[in-house]
Amino acid sequence: MVTPTKPLPFFRDSEGTPVDRADRFGLSLKQGWEQPPKGQTLTLFQPDLNLPNVPKSLPFPSDGDLRWRPFVSGPNKKYVPLLRLRDDTGKELGDAVAYGEPNAGGRVLSVWFRLLEDPDADVLLHDVFAVAAGQN
Repeated sequence: MVTPTKPLPFFRDSEGTPVDRADRFGLSLKQGWEQPPKGQTLTLFQPDLNLPNVPKSLPFPSDGDLRWRPFVSGPNKKYVPLLRLRDDTGKELGDAVAYGEPNAGGRVLSVWFRLLEDPDADVLLHDVFAVAAGQN
C-alpha cells in the first residue's frame, strides 16, 4: 500500500529531465497540476462502489496542498480504479485511489495523499484495507 503524506515527486536526472520510475512497481503516475484549473468544479467519485463506507462522490479539496498526481492504468495486468477525479464537463482526470497487479508480479494499492487529511480518512482507510485484504 502506498499512502504518502505529500504528493509523490517526479525526480529529475542530471540534465533536468523528469524521471518517473514508479511504474516498475505498478504505480503509474501522470503529472497533474500544482493548482487545479480555475473556475471548474472537481469531484472525486467511485466508478464501481468498491468502497462501501465512502460516499459515492466527494468534492475535490478547495484549500491546502492541491497538487494532483493521478494514478493511471499503466503496465498492470489488472487495474481497478476505486476513486476517480472528474471535472464539471465529465472529463476524467485520473485516479485518487487505485488497485493494481503489475505485470512483474505483486499487488499495489495507492491512495492520493490529500485523502488522508480528510476528517473521514478512517472510513476510507477501513475500506481500502478491506480491498487490500481481498474482502471487497
